[in-house]
Amino acid sequence: MKIGITGTGSYIPSLVIANQDFETAEFLNSDGSPFKQDNPLIIEKFKAITGIVERRYVEDDLNTSDIAFLAAEKAIADAAIDKEQLDYIIFAHNFGDVSHGQCQGDT
Repeated sequence: MKIGITGTGSYIPSLVIANQDFETAEFLNSDGSPFKQDNPLIIEKFKAITGIVERRYVEDDLNTSDIAFLAAEKAIADAAIDKEQLDYIIFAHNFGDVSHGQCQGDT
C-alpha cells in the first residue's frame, strides 16, 4: 500500500482580537478576587511574559467540524488532486465538535 502526505491545509480565523480589546475585561486571581493592578498594566505584563499581542477567534457560526472541512478543502487544493479519487483524509484535533456558546471545560 502506498501512503503519503500530498497536501496540507489549515483554517485561520479572520476575527483578530488585540490585547487592547481586553482593557474592559475583569481579571481575577485564582481565589476569585480582582487583580489590584489596572488592566493596561496587566495586559502589558501578559505581553512581556508571553509575547502575545493578538489572537484569532473563530466566527460564531462555525464549529470544529466546519473548520476541519475548510482546512480539508485547502489540503485537497494544495495536493492538486481530484477529491473523488481520495480514499481517506486524516484529521486530528483534541477538542471535539465545539459550537459557539457550548460549555467546553477543556478549552
